[in-house]
Amino acid sequence: MRPTGITVATLNLYLGADLAPLFGAGTRDELARRAAGIWSAVEASRPAERMAAVAALLTRYLPDVLALQEAALWRAGSDDNPRTHDLLNQLLSALEEQGTPYRVVSECTGFTSTALSSTLASATGQFVELYDRTALLVRDDPSVRASNARQGRYRAGVQTAMLGHPLEITRGWCSADVRVGRVGLHVIDTHLESIDTPTRIAQAHELATEIIHPPDNRPPTIVMGDLNCRPTRCRAVRDQVPVRAREVTGDAYEVLTGVGLLDAWSRLYPEEHCGGFTSGQAPDLRNPISALDHRIDYVFTDGQMAATHAHVIGDHLEERTLSGLWPSDHGFLVVGLEV
Repeated sequence: MRPTGITVATLNLYLGADLAPLFGAGTRDELARRAAGIWSAVEASRPAERMAAVAALLTRYLPDVLALQEAALWRAGSDDNPRTHDLLNQLLSALEEQGTPYRVVSECTGFTSTALSSTLASATGQFVELYDRTALLVRDDPSVRASNARQGRYRAGVQTAMLGHPLEITRGWCSADVRVGRVGLHVIDTHLESIDTPTRIAQAHELATEIIHPPDNRPPTIVMGDLNCRPTRCRAVRDQVPVRAREVTGDAYEVLTGVGLLDAWSRLYPEEHCGGFTSGQAPDLRNPISALDHRIDYVFTDGQMAATHAHVIGDHLEERTLSGLWPSDHGFLVVGLEV
């Protein structure tokens, strides 16, 4: 790597289960059954084993900066017998064991299930808690420094209800100034709404107008994360896409490119604008061949840095875990940048 270069990666680690069944529960007993099913799915996804596989992948490329989404903290059981899966700490531990330590420099908690957990606890004595986190990590090396950490939640959120009680699904972002050797940049990590298009567009406008827009003295800016929408003019490979599926339009993508951000993948590979698939593995992660079929994970630059290379990792058979699971339902995007 030349001294003016830096490597970054964006990784959606996958919660381990689909939360949608929770919102259709009509009674506390039904909610408890569905929550138990989700916890079983999380455990079946073997979070620690998956994070070890992610760490092994990252040691091949050693990105200077990691943007994580769905770096979840799960807790379940009872107060006397709690069980925990902390994907962020599991990944940090696995990276340490690989001899390639990273450190967290900025972190945001988006959706939390505290309302769900208290409802379950009052009904059954058991709880299931989820804290959905977005986090920025840097290599734990003296040449990599970070400062000015910030984080926040978008004002736009999905308003729904659970057993008649109002519930808001929130999303957030985190950022930091990072310097790798001679290279300094401002990094933003985000995860936009998946189930509601108007909310996602509103979040993208907040990101574009209030968070990205830099003061005059800010270094080059990059935005990484899961936008939950495909690039403009791109269709999914699948023959059928469910109504309101998260990838049906280029909405948030258009908002960000409309304020001058450049899609690193598309700039490098204009003939593969709709390629570079990063999402689509089966919810149980056991599909025998990769099912990635659309691109919703991105690295954007503000034009002050040029992308030199980009590739997707975590989508080859040999990159699965020892028990045959894909590391995530997403592939991970690695991008090289140079001033």
